[in-house]
Amino acid sequence: MNKNIEVSKEFKNTATKAIISIILFLLFYITILSAAIYGVWLAIQAGVAIITNKPTFGSLFVGILIIGFTVSILFFLIKFAFKSNKYNRSKYVEITKEDEPKLFAFVNEIVIDVGVDFPKKIYLTNEVNACVFYDSNFLSMFMPVRKNLMLGLGLINTCTELELKAIIAHEFGHFSQRSMKMGSYVSNVNHIIFNMLYDNEGYNNFINKASNIHGFITLLVFIIQLVILGIKWVLIQLYGLVNKSYLALSKQMEYHADEVAATLVGYKSLETSLYRMELADQAYDSVLNIYVNQIKEHTRSENIFLEQSYILTELGKENDSEFHGGLPLVKEGDTKRFNRSKIEFSDHWNSHPSTLQRIEKLKSLYLIEREDNLTPAGHLFKDFTKTQVMLTDRLFDEVSENKILPLTTLEQFKQYYQQYIKENTFNKFYSHYYDYNNIKLFDLETASLIEKPIDHLEIYNMVNTELSLQLAGLYDDHRTMNDLIQDNNGIEYLHYNKEKYLHKHFKQLNNNLIENTKDIENRLKSHDIKVYQYFLHLEGQQHRETDSKLKAYYQDLFDEDVRYDKRMEYYNQVMEQTAYLAGDIDLDKAKVIINQLNIVLKPFKEEMQFLLELEANQKEITLETAKYFNDLIDTKTFLYGNKLNEVSFEALINCLDTFKVLTLKHFFYMKKRVLDYQITLL
Repeated sequence: MNKNIEVSKEFKNTATKAIISIILFLLFYITILSAAIYGVWLAIQAGVAIITNKPTFGSLFVGILIIGFTVSILFFLIKFAFKSNKYNRSKYVEITKEDEPKLFAFVNEIVIDVGVDFPKKIYLTNEVNACVFYDSNFLSMFMPVRKNLMLGLGLINTCTELELKAIIAHEFGHFSQRSMKMGSYVSNVNHIIFNMLYDNEGYNNFINKASNIHGFITLLVFIIQLVILGIKWVLIQLYGLVNKSYLALSKQMEYHADEVAATLVGYKSLETSLYRMELADQAYDSVLNIYVNQIKEHTRSENIFLEQSYILTELGKENDSEFHGGLPLVKEGDTKRFNRSKIEFSDHWNSHPSTLQRIEKLKSLYLIEREDNLTPAGHLFKDFTKTQVMLTDRLFDEVSENKILPLTTLEQFKQYYQQYIKENTFNKFYSHYYDYNNIKLFDLETASLIEKPIDHLEIYNMVNTELSLQLAGLYDDHRTMNDLIQDNNGIEYLHYNKEKYLHKHFKQLNNNLIENTKDIENRLKSHDIKVYQYFLHLEGQQHRETDSKLKAYYQDLFDEDVRYDKRMEYYNQVMEQTAYLAGDIDLDKAKVIINQLNIVLKPFKEEMQFLLELEANQKEITLETAKYFNDLIDTKTFLYGNKLNEVSFEALINCLDTFKVLTLKHFFYMKKRVLDYQITLL
């Protein structure tokens, strides 16, 4: 089917650059490898000569040292050839043709159409994903390797047969033509350099142990490490070049695989599946989050995929999506409808184009469409429900360590989900105004002096909601610009609001963003004051309280806002010192860092104690949380001799996570209390 598909000009150009980068690497590698082999040959001659010339224990020792010196460098250069990359299949379930004949016939039809070999094995997982994978080693560059197909039930559960066909055809499309082999070569070279640069734990352990045998060996190991450092320096330069070309080629391979799939089924089915996949993934993650956070009693799901379908439907309704075949039709912009970022740049370090870029590329092909009869992909299974339950049981068996737990029915889950939505989202009256925007601080006494009633049309209208989204977009763009200014990652220019900016103008653009941010913040502050005055007037009309509860709630939120900033300051200070300890540092430096860590831990622990005692946080606190905090409080030192106190360090890491979660949740609670009370005044 796809044998007539021509690779694009962009693919050819990117592949050419990839070939050049591989040639440069090979020239360097062959040179140093030849030098290392020649060095081993000379070392053997010299070693043998020393030993035979004066056969003593000392000469034997020196001869072995000389040979060992060159052999260790040679082994560093070739150790990647002994490395095998095994794909983790622990969460996969293998199925056979006898298990699912209809599914296998379906895959075989795609195999014939695309022109690839049938997968060696087919596996099922819970994921919202599909992929082709294989175990690889150095010989994989030269010998054909049969691929395996992984199908995620979270994906199959949320797409039609035609959409699934498009997704599988895309995965096979990566291997459908000989021109795609270049991607495999670049990938392998990338892994070779990575192995020599970073995958050295076993090698380092060996030579470090050897250095403890004798002082002469210690000196020899030091020289070896200097030589390897020099090799690594050159490799780092080459790695940047090869990795960049690999990532660029990966993008082009994605486009090509999309074209293979779209030629088979039309681009529309691929488009709808790509857009819905993001929402399906969100739905699946929400199910897991509810079991982790919302359902406090230990229970397990009857069928996690029915729960995923339920949440997917709810999300579709929230987005006002059309439904085709019981599935929401997610359109362009639905998943990004609140995104107001205006920065666009070519990210050389991203291996995949965005969904929008992929769809735009597909549309430019003008391929003939094929009508989708909307048959659920689950119909390809003998008993889809049975398969769903089987994978659900495997998931919960692993988490619960095979303990017998009561089941949560779908109806019970729906109640939990609605409670989850109630507790974690704001009332629809606010039209998403507060989803990405906090109430700006203002003087409550001055704002309480209402000169004239505020008209309800002045608050939460489309203009103000759009301003709140623009502000969130400015915050995002400002963070992006800070990152690019500090480390531009080779990005020479970008587009902001469709206007091109060179790297030398990045700081000026960032300053402009800061000014725009201040302007919108001031406009939203004026709106927030009007909102307060509007609801204060309603409260006064209803004669609810002598002392305004609304004013008290606002004051509590403003106090919490100030305290939130202070807490995050404590958090960042501890994180900074902890990050220093995670690296390779000597004992003296570790002592200095730990002294500084103890200083910043004092206010951190005081604030964490306060957070743990808050009534609103009690349902978030577990026995494990309390244990880690007590371990941190009981810590006398983070160092035992020249080693970290693992118990205390683990307690610190867990307390950092808990501290951040409780800080975020308590601020959300205070904000929601204000907004929920305002709803009661309507």
